[in-house]
Amino acid sequence: MESLISPNPGKTMQKEQRFGNPGGGGNRLLGGVCMPQTPGSFLPEMSPRVFSFNNPLGACPPCQGLGVERSFSPDLVIDRTATVGEGCIRPFRRSMMSGLGP
Repeated sequence: MESLISPNPGKTMQKEQRFGNPGGGGNRLLGGVCMPQTPGSFLPEMSPRVFSFNNPLGACPPCQGLGVERSFSPDLVIDRTATVGEGCIRPFRRSMMSGLGP
């Protein structure tokens, strides 16, 4: 946004300006789009790139635009009922080369 509509008719606001309110202090009107999840952060000017999943501008930080967060559950990897000798770490229970030989 380049300008916002002012509370005073016939006057537009450029960038950031403040106006008084009855409770004291001032309200801020900003020339950007505020993101409510992260107060104080603002999006750049809207363009098609902002809505593209495979562009860094439109990608959410946790999934980096993939739509899926990569993580694992330790409960699926570690068998807490087994000892190390019994193969408590599930990926290490068998050889990585199993099935490749005669």
